Amino acid sequence: MRRSICPTHVGPVKRTVLARTFAICLIARVRHTSVLLALAILSPAIATAGAADRAAVAGSPPAAWSPLRALAPAHGLRIGTAVAYPELLDDDAYRSVLRREFDIATPENAMKWDTIHPRPHRYHFADADRIVGTARRNHMQVRGHTLVWHAQNPPWLAKALTSRRRAIKILRAHIRRVVRHYGRDVAQWDVVNEPFEPASGALRDSPWLRAIGPDYIELAFRFAHRAAPHAKLYLNEFGLDEAPAKLDGLLALVADLRARGVPIDGVGFQSHGVCLPSCRDTFAGLATALQRTADLGVAVALTELDVLIPSPSTPTGLDDQATAYARAIDACLAVSRCRTVVMWGVTDRYSRSGVGYAEAHAFDADYRPKPAYWALHDRLL
Repeated sequence: MRRSICPTHVGPVKRTVLARTFAICLIARVRHTSVLLALAILSPAIATAGAADRAAVAGSPPAAWSPLRALAPAHGLRIGTAVAYPELLDDDAYRSVLRREFDIATPENAMKWDTIHPRPHRYHFADADRIVGTARRNHMQVRGHTLVWHAQNPPWLAKALTSRRRAIKILRAHIRRVVRHYGRDVAQWDVVNEPFEPASGALRDSPWLRAIGPDYIELAFRFAHRAAPHAKLYLNEFGLDEAPAKLDGLLALVADLRARGVPIDGVGFQSHGVCLPSCRDTFAGLATALQRTADLGVAVALTELDVLIPSPSTPTGLDDQATAYARAIDACLAVSRCRTVVMWGVTDRYSRSGVGYAEAHAFDADYRPKPAYWALHDRLL
């Protein structure tokens, strides 16, 4: 007689996860499937995989487990993630989860100035080309990130912005070269990234603002549209649901740009959450901020969604994180012009972190779905 693999006790996990576990066990018994198959699809609360097995498990989910990218279109959504070049190159499990779960890829750093334009007359496209090629082969859209930003610029740039005329020439040349290089492979561009001060509606004191003036934003959008008239062009910003003055400043800017015929198609809400210490208020104002922006006639998107929690995590922390992820996607689903959700990373193995905070993603360090993943999954069922 075959010994049962179904657990009689599973520590402090959510009831929904426990229910999944017993349902899988029941299916395995009724259909006389192998113990290995049942183990391969057990919930993250009890499934384990060694380093050698992670890629196989991550790359071959059971048919009953519909990935996020298969569920999202029923809601008019595309769901994606930031893609890091070194991990894409070196980690089989990373590639497997990326292909399985997501249909949008945002190069995390490979299209930023310091990587793609390291010297005045030299462009380095290889890292971003690899990401774009992976996306093309796996029927994923690409969000280009980013054409203009105050950070991650090469050392030569600040020295070169010696006059308004020269700065405009450099900006135009960079945008034209990068955007034309990728052509129709990029469906959306973050044209201008984080142009506002962190907590106010004032424009940030950036190299571009100092060299060109406030119209650097308008110029960037016009240059991008000329180079890629097919692409949707976004202004990307953080904290819009937390800082009323910042949101007001953004709304005023977008309204002004549209009134003057500047080709801005959307606003990206970065949506980096932090549970300090709980997630009770995380993304509480997101739906309202999304709707107010969409009311201007532009698309809105969640472009860098993640939620930092105290690390090492606890069951309570993981549940709080799942609640925050659910609140974020609920906010998008409530706004008709929100059609893109991009998470800022795949796995806690490569999570961004703060002092005492990490584990920001929907998959843990061993690529097992966390409660945050199931919160997204259940909202899309």
